[in-house]
Parts: sequence; structure tokens; C-alpha cells
Amino acid sequence: MKKILATIFAFFAVQLIFAFPSLEPSILWGLEENSIQKFEHIDEKHNILGQNLTSRQIIQTALEYSFCPVESEEGLSCLKKYDSLEKAVKKQFSGLEKIDAAERLLLFLYDVALYRYEEDATRLNTTLLTGSYNCVTASILYLALVRSLEIEACVQETNIHAYCSVFIDTKKIDVETTNPYGFNPGEKKLVAQSENNRKYAVIPKKYYAGNRQISSRAAATLTGKNIASSLNDSGDYEKSIPLEISRLEFLKLFSDPETKTAKNDLDTLACNYAITQNRASQPEIALEFLEKVIQNFGNSAALQKTYGNSLYNSAVNLLNENRENDALELFKNRSALADEAMQNRVKKMIDGQILKKHEISVHNQVVPLFNTGKFDEAKSILEKELAQNPESPLLKKDLQAVKKALAQ
Repeated sequence: MKKILATIFAFFAVQLIFAFPSLEPSILWGLEENSIQKFEHIDEKHNILGQNLTSRQIIQTALEYSFCPVESEEGLSCLKKYDSLEKAVKKQFSGLEKIDAAERLLLFLYDVALYRYEEDATRLNTTLLTGSYNCVTASILYLALVRSLEIEACVQETNIHAYCSVFIDTKKIDVETTNPYGFNPGEKKLVAQSENNRKYAVIPKKYYAGNRQISSRAAATLTGKNIASSLNDSGDYEKSIPLEISRLEFLKLFSDPETKTAKNDLDTLACNYAITQNRASQPEIALEFLEKVIQNFGNSAALQKTYGNSLYNSAVNLLNENRENDALELFKNRSALADEAMQNRVKKMIDGQILKKHEISVHNQVVPLFNTGKFDEAKSILEKELAQNPESPLLKKDLQAVKKALAQ
């Protein structure tokens, strides 16, 4: 399970022509009318867009968020593979006690479907067709199949991991899906037996900090979350941001509790993109992009902070070009989205440069008067300016020199 990180380690090229990452969802699964219904079995009578997806909908959604459309040739092959697994599972385990069925299902998966753990095997199509898996894809596959046995189950998510829990007779049992003996971790299990020997395995019980139970809808999109994280790491915001927007919009449809997490993930990606533009000395691009994100999806502390930094850097660029009026216009029209502290900082910087340039202008006006002995005229100008700006060290020094000359 990968976490979308808010740190940019490196970027390798500065584009000369910028096109913002799209703020439209790249995956329309569940967002367009009939996008799910037309691929459903005719006899399924569940709420198509319900909070809890059916087993097959979980697989379909996870495939879509693996960039494997369910109507594609590969997608259809994956669904065929899943359907054969579900058929075999129901045939073998439907008559068992639920707790036995749930445990034996995990062993079954490692016999016929899960062959190699790979941290980056986050696409469900890869898992179904090759047997490579990680915690997300193993948990999604287990979730769909155990629920096909009418066993209540969910995915538990932490910042770095995903696993399952089943609920049998009011008892919650964790399932570490990355290990064939991960049913009810901490329990001693007989794994081999001969005439003289028995071999046991114990998967340590883990207590994952910050774990939270998520809906099947949210679980099915975890493939997309992981892919977005990997795209973020490589700086591919053109793909990662629309993908995360897809997750956000999909979860918002039914006010899924994970909507907030998806929004935080989107904010992180948007901030990372803005940071790259700031580091490329293009803070104006960051400003415009963040304004669009905030307009479409709402503000947040992270967006506000990054926006404020981009505003500051934009003002610095203008002041370095001696464009004080443009800097003032920038502040007037675009500072409202920054926090008050940054607004004050930017305004103070702009005012300070304007004042400094004015001081130098007055100084340059006084110097020829001083050099030609027009001390009274110079004194009048300096006293008038110091009445407006009494803390100016340059003008105070000039006035002292003029008074000394008058006293001689």
C-alpha cells in the first residue's frame, strides 16, 4: 500500500510550454449513466451504485482503476478469470461453516491465483492474469470472493498497508492477505503433518496504527490510489491528478467516508505539482492551477499554504523585474486565497520595495542640491519626506549631513 507523499525529491526537466493537468476525471466508471449496469449479470438485483458494491462490481471497479477497462479484451479476460474463481469458490466452500470457508478461501487463493508478492503489483489485471500481487490487490480479490460466499467482510486501510477483516457471529477476524496463513494472525496453524512430525506456522498479529475500515466502494479504488502515488513519485501529474479526481468523484456520489481521504490525496498531488512549478521559477503557473483546483474542489490548509508560497514567489519575480505596480495588482486581485499571515508578508515586501525605491529617488534628488550648497532646499525636502517615513535610515542620514553643513 503506497501513500501519496507530500515531498518532491527531484524533477529533471522544465517544460517551456505548459498545459495544466486536466481537472476532469480520467475514469468515468460509475460516473456516467449505465457505465456499470451494462456490464452486470442480468440476475443481480443489488443496488448498482450502492455504498457496498457486489463482488463482481468490486472486481470491475478495481480493474477500471487499474487502467484496464472492463470492456477491453484484457478486461474481459480478467473478468472471465474472476468468474471461474468465484464459481470454484462457491462450489468448494458454500457448504462449510463460515469461519472454515473464510480461512480455506485464503489458502485456496494461494494455490490457484496468488503466486508472487511484488510491492508494485498494484494493478488487479496483473494479479488476475499473472499471479503477482501486493496487499491491495490480494485484499480486493479476497474481499470479492469471501463476500460471494455471503460472509460479511471489509478492507482495513492504513497509510502504508491494506488487509481484510471478516465478521462471523459478531466476531471480527483480521485476515493478512499477503500470507496464505494470514487468517486470524497470531493463531497457531498446522501446515504439514507426517507420521512423526507436525509443522506449524504462526503469522504474528499486527496492530496497524491508524487503521480504518473502508467501504467496498473505497476498497475497489485502492488500485487507483496506489497508481496515483506511483505517478506522483515520477512527476507524472498529467495522469495522477485526473486519476485522483476520478476516485474523489466516485466516492462523493454516495458521500463515502473516504471522500475526505481522497480529497486530501488530491490536494497533495495538486500541491506537489505547484511546488514543481515554483522550483522551476514559474510560480504564476502554480497560482493559476491552484486557483482552478480550489474553485472546483474547495480549499484546504495544504492548498492555502502552497498558494500563499506561490503568491510570494510571484511577487518576488515581479519586484526583481522592477514591476512594483504589477506586484501591487497581483496582491490586490489574487491574495484572498492565501492565509492572513502570508498576505501581510507579501504586502509588507511589496510596500518595502516601493518605499526603498522612493527613498533612493529622494536621495538622488537631494544629492545635487547638497553638492551645490542648496542646503535649505535639501533640508525642506528631507523633512517633508521623513514626516511620511520617519524610520528611513537613508533619509535620516542625509538630513544629518545637511544640518551639519548648515551649522558650519
